[in-house]
Amino acid sequence: MAQKEYREYLNSPGWDKKREAALKRAGGRCQLCNYPNDLEVHHRTYDRVKRERVGDLFVLCEKCHKRFHGKLPTLKEHNLTKMLLGIVVEAGKAFDVPTENAVEIVFEMLKREFGRGKGNV
Repeated sequence: MAQKEYREYLNSPGWDKKREAALKRAGGRCQLCNYPNDLEVHHRTYDRVKRERVGDLFVLCEKCHKRFHGKLPTLKEHNLTKMLLGIVVEAGKAFDVPTENAVEIVFEMLKREFGRGKGNV
Protein backbone atom coordinates (compact mmCIF):
# COMPACT_ATOMS: atom_id res chain seq x y z
CA MET A 1 0.00 0.00 0.00
CA ALA A 2 1.35 3.41 -0.94
CA GLN A 3 2.09 5.93 1.81
CA LYS A 4 -0.55 8.38 0.52
CA GLU A 5 -3.24 5.69 0.46
CA TYR A 6 -2.29 4.60 4.00
CA ARG A 7 -2.50 8.21 5.28
CA GLU A 8 -5.93 8.60 3.68
CA TYR A 9 -7.06 5.38 5.37
CA LEU A 10 -5.89 6.66 8.77
CA ASN A 11 -8.17 9.69 8.27
CA SER A 12 -11.21 7.59 7.33
CA PRO A 13 -14.31 6.86 9.45
CA GLY A 14 -13.57 3.12 9.06
CA TRP A 15 -10.17 3.53 10.72
CA ASP A 16 -11.68 5.74 13.44
CA LYS A 17 -14.06 2.92 14.43
CA LYS A 18 -11.25 0.34 14.54
CA ARG A 19 -8.98 2.73 16.45
CA GLU A 20 -11.67 3.50 19.04
CA ALA A 21 -12.40 -0.22 19.48
CA ALA A 22 -8.68 -0.93 20.04
CA LEU A 23 -8.45 1.88 22.60
CA LYS A 24 -11.50 0.52 24.42
CA ARG A 25 -10.07 -3.05 24.48
CA ALA A 26 -6.84 -1.66 25.94
CA GLY A 27 -8.73 0.17 28.66
CA GLY A 28 -7.55 3.53 27.37
CA ARG A 29 -3.92 2.81 28.31
CA CYS A 30 -0.65 1.94 26.62
CA GLN A 31 -0.37 -1.84 26.45
CA LEU A 32 3.35 -1.66 27.32
CA CYS A 33 3.77 0.98 30.02
CA ASN A 34 0.13 1.57 31.08
CA TYR A 35 0.36 5.32 30.40
CA PRO A 36 -3.13 6.81 29.78
CA ASN A 37 -2.22 9.74 27.49
CA ASP A 38 -0.93 10.39 23.96
CA LEU A 39 -2.23 7.02 22.76
CA GLU A 40 -1.68 5.70 19.25
CA VAL A 41 -2.83 2.49 17.61
CA HIS A 42 0.02 0.50 16.07
CA HIS A 43 -0.37 -2.02 13.26
CA ARG A 44 1.46 -5.24 14.13
CA THR A 45 1.26 -6.12 10.46
CA TYR A 46 0.46 -4.14 7.35
CA ASP A 47 -0.65 -7.28 5.48
CA ARG A 48 -4.33 -6.70 6.34
CA VAL A 49 -4.61 -2.91 6.33
CA LYS A 50 -8.30 -1.98 5.87
CA ARG A 51 -9.29 -5.51 6.99
CA GLU A 52 -7.41 -5.66 10.29
CA ARG A 53 -8.09 -8.41 12.79
CA VAL A 54 -8.38 -7.60 16.49
CA GLY A 55 -4.88 -8.95 17.11
CA ASP A 56 -3.38 -6.78 14.39
CA LEU A 57 -3.80 -3.59 16.41
CA PHE A 58 -1.84 -2.69 19.54
CA VAL A 59 -2.29 0.45 21.65
CA LEU A 60 0.91 2.32 22.52
CA CYS A 61 1.63 5.72 24.01
CA GLU A 62 3.59 8.05 21.76
CA LYS A 63 6.92 7.31 23.49
CA CYS A 64 6.52 3.51 23.38
CA HIS A 65 5.45 3.75 19.72
CA LYS A 66 8.57 5.77 18.87
CA ARG A 67 10.75 3.31 20.80
CA PHE A 68 9.15 0.44 18.89
CA HIS A 69 10.08 2.07 15.58
CA GLY A 70 13.61 2.89 16.79
CA LYS A 71 13.03 6.64 16.95
CA LEU A 72 13.85 6.77 20.69
CA PRO A 73 16.37 4.81 22.75
CA THR A 74 15.07 1.63 24.37
CA LEU A 75 14.16 1.84 28.04
CA LYS A 76 17.33 -0.10 28.85
CA GLU A 77 19.44 2.44 26.93
CA HIS A 78 17.53 5.33 28.51
CA ASN A 79 18.04 3.99 32.05
CA LEU A 80 21.73 3.29 31.41
CA THR A 81 22.21 6.83 30.12
CA LYS A 82 20.56 8.25 33.25
CA MET A 83 22.81 6.08 35.43
CA LEU A 84 25.96 7.15 33.57
CA LEU A 85 24.98 10.80 33.77
CA GLY A 86 24.56 10.40 37.53
CA ILE A 87 28.08 8.94 37.78
CA VAL A 88 29.53 11.83 35.76
CA VAL A 89 27.72 14.43 37.88
CA GLU A 90 29.02 12.80 41.08
CA ALA A 91 32.55 12.69 39.65
CA GLY A 92 32.29 16.40 38.88
CA LYS A 93 31.34 17.09 42.48
CA ALA A 94 34.07 14.82 43.87
CA PHE A 95 36.80 16.44 41.74
CA ASP A 96 35.25 19.91 41.90
CA VAL A 97 35.15 20.28 38.12
CA PRO A 98 32.36 21.09 35.63
CA THR A 99 30.34 18.15 34.37
CA GLU A 100 31.90 18.47 30.87
CA ASN A 101 35.35 17.87 32.40
CA ALA A 102 34.06 15.07 34.60
CA VAL A 103 33.26 13.03 31.48
CA GLU A 104 36.96 12.97 30.60
CA ILE A 105 37.92 12.08 34.18
CA VAL A 106 35.47 9.16 34.29
CA PHE A 107 36.64 7.94 30.89
CA GLU A 108 40.29 8.02 31.97
CA MET A 109 39.43 6.15 35.18
CA LEU A 110 37.65 3.46 33.15
CA LYS A 111 40.58 3.16 30.76
CA ARG A 112 42.98 2.69 33.69
CA GLU A 113 40.71 0.19 35.42
CA PHE A 114 39.71 -1.93 32.42
CA GLY A 115 42.21 -1.08 29.72
CA ARG A 116 45.34 -2.08 31.60
CA GLY A 117 47.40 -1.02 28.60
CA LYS A 118 45.44 -3.23 26.19
CA GLY A 119 43.59 -0.33 24.60
CA ASN A 120 40.24 -1.81 25.68
CA VAL A 121 37.37 0.39 26.72
